[in-house]
Amino acid sequence: MSAGTLKQGTATVLLKSQASVQLVGGVPFLPDADLWAALQNAGASAEARLAGLRSALAVLALIALLGLFSARRIPPRQPPSLPA
Repeated sequence: MSAGTLKQGTATVLLKSQASVQLVGGVPFLPDADLWAALQNAGASAEARLAGLRSALAVLALIALLGLFSARRIPPRQPPSLPA
C-alpha cells in the first residue's frame, strides 16, 4: 500500500506519519488542516467518508442497544440493608 492510497478500514501511511504530536495520555493528535490535506492527497471521496461515518454510527447504535438489554437486569429498587 502506497502513501497515496486509502483502503476502507485502514489508516494510510501518510496519516500515520503526520500523527506526531502526542497528548498527555499518549494519544496521537492530528490537526484538522493536516487531516483534510492528507485525505485530499489520498483521494478519499466524500462518499467514502460518509460510508465510514455511517458504519461507525451503526456500531455505536448496536452498542447502545446491547447496553439497554443488559440494563433490564438492574433491579428497579434498592434491596433493603441488612441489620448491623
